[in-house]
Amino acid sequence: MSEQGFRLGSWQAFVVVCVFVIAGIVFIIRSAPEHDGGSARPETPAAAAAISDDSIEAAAERELIRATMSLAEVSFRGGVPVERLITELRLPPTVSRTDPLRMVMREHHITLENVFEARRRVQQRQ
Repeated sequence: MSEQGFRLGSWQAFVVVCVFVIAGIVFIIRSAPEHDGGSARPETPAAAAAISDDSIEAAAERELIRATMSLAEVSFRGGVPVERLITELRLPPTVSRTDPLRMVMREHHITLENVFEARRRVQQRQ
């Protein structure tokens, strides 16, 4: 007598492979650390202050400025003239006021922290 092994049909093998691939993707996604543009951000300004030993006001300010905002939006929210903000950041006068900050930051090698500090300095001078 010849032994017959367990054999899967082609569609059954396809289903088994798909199940393993989906399970692998779910595992990778669930085990990956939270990622938000290169840094984990706390949910609330109070949590940000507790983590970075910063004041609640500074943490709240960080929550107001996002990399998706433009220089014009940052200046409007801070109540500072956009021209003074650009000067404080040492950007060329031809920089776009409507492009997202992430594009300006990448092009001119500045960070969100530079934008926070520049806006704070302009506000103090007013």
